[in-house]
Amino acid sequence: MSEITLRYRLTLEDLLNFNKIALSGNFRSMRIASMFLAVLTGGLFIATGMKLTGIGFAAAFLLSGLIYPAIVRRKTKKALGSSFFLSHDLQLEFYNDHLVEKMLPTQESALETENHIPFEKIIHITESDDLFLFLISPLEAIVAPKRAFSDEDRKKLFYLIQNLFSDKFDRINLDKIMKEDKSNKGKRG
Repeated sequence: MSEITLRYRLTLEDLLNFNKIALSGNFRSMRIASMFLAVLTGGLFIATGMKLTGIGFAAAFLLSGLIYPAIVRRKTKKALGSSFFLSHDLQLEFYNDHLVEKMLPTQESALETENHIPFEKIIHITESDDLFLFLISPLEAIVAPKRAFSDEDRKKLFYLIQNLFSDKFDRINLDKIMKEDKSNKGKRG
């Protein structure tokens, strides 16, 4: 018998929130790279007496850093809109030493999958305002929306995290990440 059993269907918003977390490092890297290139190329052209060209290149690099997150978000939303996971109910079961992720069949699809993941395979657990993410690799995570947890399930999960994963857990604030992204846009422009 499992300690915690959750049943839920992922929404497009859940998948977008997951991608915001996954891509936040890329956004920061792109901002840093665009600022560096703006200063470097702008400075080089200005130093050689080509003021307008230097300002133009600096502006272009700063603009690319500004619009990169918006382009990625738009493409991500479009790609995720047809995600296979949005049409299936998922069930997540927590046991004493592993968890089981199941994709349940629907009327349209008889596909049913079941993945058993030992706790030692979980490399990191991240919590945002809306999600728990159980990272199995840098590119793969089990996404569990908080709305699927009862108060009792949430207490059990925190007890499990405290006892087994305290060194692998962090709390992130997506709103803070997105505000930093927006506030840096103003600083770059």
